[in-house]
Amino acid sequence: MAKSSPPYALRHRESLRPGLIRILNTMGRDARKLSEMPENELGESIHGLRILIKRLRAYMWFLRPALGKSLYAKSNYKLSKAAQRLSSARDLHAVASALTKAAAPQTDEKHLQALSHVSRAFALQTATAQESTPKVQPLDEVADSIIQSISQLVKIAKENADKWPHSAHRIKKAFNQTRKAMKKSLRRKDVRFVHEWRKKAKRLFYLLQLTARLPHANKPDCLNEVDELQETLGNFQDTVVAENHLRKSPPDTDATHIEHAVRLLQINRDLLLEDAHHHSRSIFENI
Repeated sequence: MAKSSPPYALRHRESLRPGLIRILNTMGRDARKLSEMPENELGESIHGLRILIKRLRAYMWFLRPALGKSLYAKSNYKLSKAAQRLSSARDLHAVASALTKAAAPQTDEKHLQALSHVSRAFALQTATAQESTPKVQPLDEVADSIIQSISQLVKIAKENADKWPHSAHRIKKAFNQTRKAMKKSLRRKDVRFVHEWRKKAKRLFYLLQLTARLPHANKPDCLNEVDELQETLGNFQDTVVAENHLRKSPPDTDATHIEHAVRLLQINRDLLLEDAHHHSRSIFENI
């Protein structure tokens, strides 16, 4: 089921322009709250700020006709750099998540034992790394970047009413770009193109969620399906991050255990990609 996010969705019968301005202002306040959370909730703060940045970049893309090419590029780059400041913590979470999900019911005992050894060694590696690095992250600066971008978007939204994009047109374009990214990933068979597909699917999900209550007769009703697609592609990307970590910075355990764990990650990755293609066929075949 699609995640509910009432503060970031238009209300029933709410006009798009004032509604999006309301939502952007809410996101700015939430960014500041997340940056001021207690240190023992650092993981939640980082995750929340990363999600806000991704959603904000989706809304910026939606408003691109009003922003103009140059301003859009500058704002997008600024938010991308802010997200990168939080990426190391997210990568560690991705590795842990992928290792947890790597075991399938048919996995043999030898591989399960290897996975258990690697998971414990990775947990120890992560704990040691966290002890040797400062716990305080630059969350204030990240929140500042988000709030500055939001202020600029709100200003543009209020001033450029004549350039305001039509939601149905932007949603259709988001669908087309997601489908194009999917086809490219099938042709190229490279994890980098699957990652691009994932980003397009996530953007599409955020925009469908934003406009779910707008009365567009031609807008496909597939929010849940797109949510499942972007989550599946997110799990796929976690396996890629986990494999890269195990190969470049292997935890202190037997090399054979590492290879068995990597093999399980690869198997899971193939299953996830197959599942993603299945979701995509149900979404795009009738559009």
